[in-house]
Amino acid sequence: MSATHTEPRLAPIVATAVHHVLNTQFHLTAEALTEPPAAPAGYASKLQSRIDLSGARVHGEIVLSMPDALANLLVAHMLGLPDTTTASDADKLDLAGEFCNMLAGQIGGALTTSGYLNDLSTPKVQRLEAGASTDAVGKSDFDGAWRCAGLPFTLSLSLRFEPT
Repeated sequence: MSATHTEPRLAPIVATAVHHVLNTQFHLTAEALTEPPAAPAGYASKLQSRIDLSGARVHGEIVLSMPDALANLLVAHMLGLPDTTTASDADKLDLAGEFCNMLAGQIGGALTTSGYLNDLSTPKVQRLEAGASTDAVGKSDFDGAWRCAGLPFTLSLSLRFEPT
């Protein structure tokens, strides 16, 4: 008789990853939101980072979207600078990729612990203008929204799990 594997519950895995990364790397906290956030007033674009996750029994993508202002704040925290620091566009794009990479690493590790070995791609980062679609390709299995330092961000996972 073979063991039956159930798909991992993504909500607690993602919530743990978000809180761990923000607390450990940036010394910040996040508040979960019950619905997707509206773009903060005055910001015409947002940053989006995608990481592909692949393994023998799992494949898909992880997509992080955040306003430019949150990337600016996270750059300041990562570098130990005052919150009022204005980061370069290149630093904000790098931060969006690195933040997504940290989150994906935590999520990928939890999936491995659940029996779904996986590899992660390098992040693909882009700036999207207001109103541009930020939906993950295909059906999303998990959509989460948080607020950090008053600024919203979302994380979407579109993963397919294969039975043993």
